[in-house]
Amino acid sequence: MATLICRETIMLIMIALSHLADGISISRIEPSYGSSAGGTRVTLFGNDFGRDKYNTEYSVLIGAYPCTVLEYYPSHTQVVCRTGSAQVEVEEAGGDVRLSVALVMKQPGLVHQAAACCFTYSRNLQPYVQRIRPQAGPPGSRLRLTGEPDSFGATTRDVLQVEVGGGLCAFDDGDGDAELPLSQALRSLECQLGDAAGEESVATGSYQVDVRMGGGWHGAPASMRPDVLVYARGGAPFAFQVHPELASVSPAEGSTLGGTHVTITGKGFPRELAAGGALRLHVHVGGLPCTPVRTSSTLLVCSTSSQQAADGSGQAPESSELPMVRDVVVGEDGD
Repeated sequence: MATLICRETIMLIMIALSHLADGISISRIEPSYGSSAGGTRVTLFGNDFGRDKYNTEYSVLIGAYPCTVLEYYPSHTQVVCRTGSAQVEVEEAGGDVRLSVALVMKQPGLVHQAAACCFTYSRNLQPYVQRIRPQAGPPGSRLRLTGEPDSFGATTRDVLQVEVGGGLCAFDDGDGDAELPLSQALRSLECQLGDAAGEESVATGSYQVDVRMGGGWHGAPASMRPDVLVYARGGAPFAFQVHPELASVSPAEGSTLGGTHVTITGKGFPRELAAGGALRLHVHVGGLPCTPVRTSSTLLVCSTSSQQAADGSGQAPESSELPMVRDVVVGEDGD
């Protein structure tokens, strides 16, 4: 049962009285409900919201919760914002929470206010992801996300976007209105990470998977069920891990004195070296460190170490005993 918070009723009355003098008003709120987890895109329709949006600072509160204004939308008749989370209050209330909506506009030397009733936070309006497969792979990997029944809707437009580490995971069908196969429409969808050469490629690392819902979800994010997440040694949870993939190594031989520049091609390498930073890159050639010289997402160059200094014999080992590239590891400090 919906709960109307008294303090919000008082605030609504006070702001309603104050905006009578301003002349601005909110006539409609769409949608008037959304997930308690936040992320719902809400549009306030009304009058006199300001014709010069570049000299107007907008802020929206739903009860005590900020609703982040999307700056490219405001006009004199509408303001669009994305709701914050109200999960704690909804859980404490044991049901839906219905709150007033307040719009504050600041212009040089002026402050205008308007309010309207109401927006309802609901714990029942929440899509969930139950499974992600695979949970690790190189750039260009295909992911299958499985949700609870009806979570993903019936068309690709019902899922606005999927992002992994800030990179887009693209749907196969570019037509947003295309009907998905029944198995996908009810429970799952597939997307593909950007490949190494593209701007949308994702560097090696452990990431959350962000699913933004459209359709009746109005932009709300999908939540991950606890068993979807994997935990790193440091305790941080992640949903998908991007790892490097090696394609070629050249040259195939070099001096035992070291100093040979080895070029490794592949996918998922760090885009830049981080001297003293959190990102570490380790390359071993023949079991010895190969110092990184430069790197991009598809190419890595390192300088070999001296084999003579390592074993003190001055003799080069047999090539059959020594693989050219042993491993390439990218990690975070402490891992």
